Amino acid sequence: MAKPLSMIKLLVQLPLIFLLVPCLCCPAYQKQFLLHFKSSLLTSYDTSNSSVFGLESWDSISDCCKWTRVVCSSHSRDITALYLGDLYIHNEYNAVNVQILDPIYGIRSLRFLNVSNTYIQGEISGEGLANLTKLIHLDMSRNLLNGSIPPQLFQLWFLQSLDLSDNSLKDGLSREIGKLENLRSLKLDRNSIDGNIPVQIGNLTRLQQFSVSQNKFLGPIPESILNLKGLEILDVSYNHLEMPIPDWIGTLFHISILKLMSFCKDTGILALGENKFSGRLPRGLTNMNELEYLDLHDNNITGNLPEFLSQLSSLEVLSVRNNSLHGSLPSKLFSNESSLQILDLSSNNLVGSIPSELGNLKVMSGGYIDFIARQYIKNEMELNWVENTIAPISGMFTFTMEINGLMVNWKKAIQGLSGNKRHIYTLLDLSNNKLSGDIPVSLGLLVGLKLLNISNNRLSGNIPQSFGDLESIQALDLSNNNISGTIPQSFKKLNELSVVDVRLIPIKGLANPTKLVHLDMSNNDIHGSIPAQLFHLKYLSFLNISYNQISGEISGNGLANLTSIVHLDMSNNHFDGSIPAQLFHLRLLRFLNLSDNSLKGGLSTEIGNLGNLRTLKLDGNSLFGNIPLQIGNLTKLQYFSISLNELSGGIPDSIFTLKRLEGLDLSSNYLRMQIPSHIGNLSCISTLALSKNSFTGAIPTSIRNLSKLETLQLEDNMLGGEIPSWLFDMESLKNLFLGGNKINWNNIVKIVPKCMLSRLSLRSSQISGDIPEWISTQKNLGIFELSYNQLTGIFPLWLAELEATQGLSSHNQHIYSLIDLSKNKLSGAIPASLGNLKRLKLLNVSSNKLSGHIPQNLGDLESLETLYLSNNNISGTIPQSFTEIKQLSLLDVSNNKLSGKIQRGGQMDRINDPRYFANNRGLCGMQIRVQCSQDELTLYAHEEGDGGEQDSWFLWAGLGIGFPLGFILSVVIAFVSGYLVPTPKHHSVHHRQRVTRSFKSLYSTL
Repeated sequence: MAKPLSMIKLLVQLPLIFLLVPCLCCPAYQKQFLLHFKSSLLTSYDTSNSSVFGLESWDSISDCCKWTRVVCSSHSRDITALYLGDLYIHNEYNAVNVQILDPIYGIRSLRFLNVSNTYIQGEISGEGLANLTKLIHLDMSRNLLNGSIPPQLFQLWFLQSLDLSDNSLKDGLSREIGKLENLRSLKLDRNSIDGNIPVQIGNLTRLQQFSVSQNKFLGPIPESILNLKGLEILDVSYNHLEMPIPDWIGTLFHISILKLMSFCKDTGILALGENKFSGRLPRGLTNMNELEYLDLHDNNITGNLPEFLSQLSSLEVLSVRNNSLHGSLPSKLFSNESSLQILDLSSNNLVGSIPSELGNLKVMSGGYIDFIARQYIKNEMELNWVENTIAPISGMFTFTMEINGLMVNWKKAIQGLSGNKRHIYTLLDLSNNKLSGDIPVSLGLLVGLKLLNISNNRLSGNIPQSFGDLESIQALDLSNNNISGTIPQSFKKLNELSVVDVRLIPIKGLANPTKLVHLDMSNNDIHGSIPAQLFHLKYLSFLNISYNQISGEISGNGLANLTSIVHLDMSNNHFDGSIPAQLFHLRLLRFLNLSDNSLKGGLSTEIGNLGNLRTLKLDGNSLFGNIPLQIGNLTKLQYFSISLNELSGGIPDSIFTLKRLEGLDLSSNYLRMQIPSHIGNLSCISTLALSKNSFTGAIPTSIRNLSKLETLQLEDNMLGGEIPSWLFDMESLKNLFLGGNKINWNNIVKIVPKCMLSRLSLRSSQISGDIPEWISTQKNLGIFELSYNQLTGIFPLWLAELEATQGLSSHNQHIYSLIDLSKNKLSGAIPASLGNLKRLKLLNVSSNKLSGHIPQNLGDLESLETLYLSNNNISGTIPQSFTEIKQLSLLDVSNNKLSGKIQRGGQMDRINDPRYFANNRGLCGMQIRVQCSQDELTLYAHEEGDGGEQDSWFLWAGLGIGFPLGFILSVVIAFVSGYLVPTPKHHSVHHRQRVTRSFKSLYSTL
């Protein structure tokens, strides 16, 4: 009887069980939404392999509650959480459209959504977010989201955590943010959000973390932030906030982390770096007894470094670099009780000596290294890391501290610092101040110190022997001081030392630290041959011995030992002989600079062995022969400069296979033949310098394909044909030099330029008529040369409106500004408005048909160094205002119709070569040794003063006799002194040399 009853019971329960089964799975519609999302993701990456995203469990058969990255409610089986972060294929560069999230917005039961680091691009869908009314946690960080934060987001009342950091969001932070009263964590770091921090932030009384670093916020920190009684993390660094540091900052005693980066808890961190905070450090800081991290770098903080900071006994990290602190270092700050592990006071105006009390810092003396110091270094590295291994500058890897402080630049020594950035915990950076006196011996007590930078000060004396006790030191920068003597032999004990910079200090000798990987001895007044010790540093990856007086041949056998070398700079010395063959076997080389020496011989075909080279600079030597075809093997090359040599032949076609080439300088050689049309294959080229060779033919049309070209230098060749109008359609073009060829300007063609030029030279280009009107649109012109043409008409007024030479433009303020319109047929007067060109260094309008007077306003050219007005029809006097031009060193007004006294005072007293004033109507003055008649009158009047009528009669009688005799005598003196001799011809040569030197300096930086 029991069996039939059991069977009946089972038959009754089975339908109920089948009815309940659907409740144990996620809803079908939610499953379809996820499958739609998966399909869109695979389509975006053009793949069918879902395993690369970890989504292989997502199929149409299984229960989506069992899928990876999915969490369901244990009761309703609705999807409550999606972990969709890091869903992208590494090394892929195609962003995923933000619409891929549309299916996700249909899952209204979501409480947790993470789509961070999924390479999503576009604007956040406000309508989509409006559906997710139950959302508690939203993480969309580390994507490519743009536009503004949608207002619908501020209607998600239950939201407790919001992370939109590391995107490209813009516009302001809406005051509607104050409605999210349940919010605990708000992270908006590293976007482009601007405007003020809204006062309504004070409504978020449950907020524990508010992090908005690296945005564009303006104005002050709202005082309403004091309402946030539970706040633990406040990060407003790297914005444009502007206010005195408020004294109430010290009342934030409840804050456990007021910080730059969120990396730990239960510490006191105050970081307001890279804003516009001003004023003195407030005493209220002393109320923050638990403060361990104080970072105020890159603000406008003034006053002394206060002694009261010594009361912060827990302080481990103090960074006030790049402010306006002055006064001396307070010795009280460095007591035995101090916990300082990281001290960065670089780039201020601190004076006086380095206190010997620095040796008291117990942690730097080998004590316990706290987690917070390690994290400071870690985050500074992550924030500022730039793997700059291919820049065309001599300081490629160097940790020169001049710009952003120690840690910012030290990162560039890629293989230095034991190869592990995380082990750098203690540093002392006092660089870029005005500290003087001897280096205290007590610094040798800091045996736990890893980084020491006291460069760019006025320190003197010797390097202390005690530095040999810095057993943990990994990087040492003593450069740009007045230190003398020798490097102590005790340095041999520094087994951890890997980076040394002793630039610009006249020290002798070199220790042999076994782990040295970075050595900069540039500008060190080293004479003779290369110190032999250098070639025993087998781990050396960076060596800079440029700007010394080292001579002789480069040791090939020595170089062969440097098998780890990556960056080698031996430029600006006196090396001779050929480039040793062993150099071409240093296969790790990325940067090689041998420029400005006396090297000779051909460039070996073995240059092709250096397949890792990014930068090759061989300028200013005596290398001859052809450019080897094997240069095409350097497929990673970005900058190749071999100007100012004696190379011949043509440009090898193999150069045009270097797809990464950005800068090519072959100027000032003996290269010939036509410029190959393959030059248009250099798609990345930005600087192309082929001037001062013997190239023939027309300018290749293929150059118009170089969309990134900024500088084209073809002057002083034998190029022919017309100047192509398409050159001015190249939107990236900024510098164009075509002068000194056989090319012609088509005066009929109308030019409507798409480029904005900074430098333009069309010297000797057969341009006739008025100065082309289209040039008036080039407001950034700093170098403008149209000499040796057939220009006519009056001096154009728009020339005085060039913003770059007025000083109104931020462009090109560092370049040598000049205007050269000489050797033309311009007429009319020199416009007074030229006095507006405050940054103009050279003005040459000689050999024209200009008339009228010299405008007084030219005296306003405060930067003017050279002024050529010779060979015109200018009359009148030399303006008194010329005495106010403090930079003026050359003035040529010869062969005009000037008269009167040459003014005295200022630089005019030093311009005393009579030839520059020759052949005028009646100039006189001290400079040309011709006395002016009014000077004689003044002299007699001064000497006789009160002599009465009789003295007056004698005066006039004397003048009646003396004046004719004086005039005749003056003429004789003028002939003898050369005053009436023809104008010297050397001024044009002088001008050309001056400009050439300027151009050489200019192109060395391109």
